[in-house]
Amino acid sequence: MCQNHAELIQKSRHRYERPLFTLAATLTLGVWLILFALSFAKADTVAFLQQNIIAEYRADHPETAELDDAAVLQKVPADDRELLDMVDRLNPLLVALIPLGFLLMIAYTIGKIYGKARADGVRITPEQFGEVHAEWVSIAEKLGLKTVPELYIQNGNGTLNAFATCMPGYRAFGVIYADILERALANDDRDALRFILGHELGHIRLKHVMWWYNLLTFIGNVPGIQYLIGQPLGRAHGYGCDKLGYALAADRDCKGLIMLAVGKHLYRQINIDAYEKEHIHGSQYWASVHNFFIDHPVINWRIAAIRHNRHGDLFWAKKVK
Repeated sequence: MCQNHAELIQKSRHRYERPLFTLAATLTLGVWLILFALSFAKADTVAFLQQNIIAEYRADHPETAELDDAAVLQKVPADDRELLDMVDRLNPLLVALIPLGFLLMIAYTIGKIYGKARADGVRITPEQFGEVHAEWVSIAEKLGLKTVPELYIQNGNGTLNAFATCMPGYRAFGVIYADILERALANDDRDALRFILGHELGHIRLKHVMWWYNLLTFIGNVPGIQYLIGQPLGRAHGYGCDKLGYALAADRDCKGLIMLAVGKHLYRQINIDAYEKEHIHGSQYWASVHNFFIDHPVINWRIAAIRHNRHGDLFWAKKVK
């Protein structure tokens, strides 16, 4: 079993996940180390930056040639003065504590989500939705998880969603919204349910929800940079977990994904072959534009990756033959 789930994980992980993670982690550690080094030499750094800012301003504004440095510094753009103030406020201890601050922020954010699931939802156990609990445990074991995460059902007020996350140093858990579970059970749609549960457990098994993973990818999610690193990495996560879900459910009709496209009532009426002809083999230009701005792959690309057994596209859809 160990070898089987290890092989499954290896085959399912998107080929660009590790390169993107490595790039984001390198940038995050690099920025932190630079800030740490600057905090020990901030006086020299401020003096160096100040000299350059004043020199550049004087070069662009010859009328300031007779002014002293202090007067010129009052005229430089506010952004430059803010940069000098920021460097001047750097403190080695505060920089060293940045990871701890991030951990506390994550604990607070995830703690509220966990608290909501505990307070407003229902935990799925052998006594509550026992058949769903059995599926969850079975999938967790097949993925090689040593501890079975908690699973909660929560009212999404019509929203079709499920997610998994982890309390730092405490526990991983999953949440499935009521409308998805209600339809899957009412229709006896075990394949779609297994796909969804397998996808969410995949995020836990592949460590996407761990606090250290999110800390190391922090710079990749900075505004602007996230379009090139953070969101493509998120799309790679989605594809990898889709592959795990499919391997555990064999949901070739992709009902778990089609439900997200057309809703809980109509998904069983979709002709998947006709859908593929129209949405996968057709033009992908505007789908690519939409895909660029989100951190999950667009649905038809996810379906294409499953039905054609390939790594999903991160930026531009390759033509499917």
